[in-house]
Amino acid sequence: MQRKKLFFILLALSAVCALFNTGLQAQLIEPTRSLYGASDGAGILNVLSEPPEMEVRLDGNVIGKTPVYSARFPSGSHLLRIQDSETAIHLEAGKTTSISWFKGSFIEIPETAKLPTETGKDLQPSLSKPKPDEGQGDRQDTAKDPFYWPLNPRGPIH
Repeated sequence: MQRKKLFFILLALSAVCALFNTGLQAQLIEPTRSLYGASDGAGILNVLSEPPEMEVRLDGNVIGKTPVYSARFPSGSHLLRIQDSETAIHLEAGKTTSISWFKGSFIEIPETAKLPTETGKDLQPSLSKPKPDEGQGDRQDTAKDPFYWPLNPRGPIH
């Protein structure tokens, strides 16, 4: 009698565990993105408009409403249409093409370009130190002092 009771308790416990295990597996969520094909021949398209919420079509298919960011499409020539305006665009593999629609005209937004270089050095703007004016000797000395109030917002330290 004792063995039958123990057997049924274990059987009920295993059934509860099986149901719990099934519930856990049902909670798994499939990934929405993967790195598979990340380096394929797709180009990235960004589309902006003024006003926003305009329907965007690429090759006759609706791809969403503006703004459209980081949409991947096969490289090559495509026909982009917003409202009654359309233009031919070319997507390059691995590159981002940004297009803006404003007052019925398309504007291609160039990628940020680097400043030209000269003898291997970037021509970045640099802050130059002002030349000391004559007759301001005391003022220049206090301005160089790291405890001078404008350089130390907590106030002068004595």
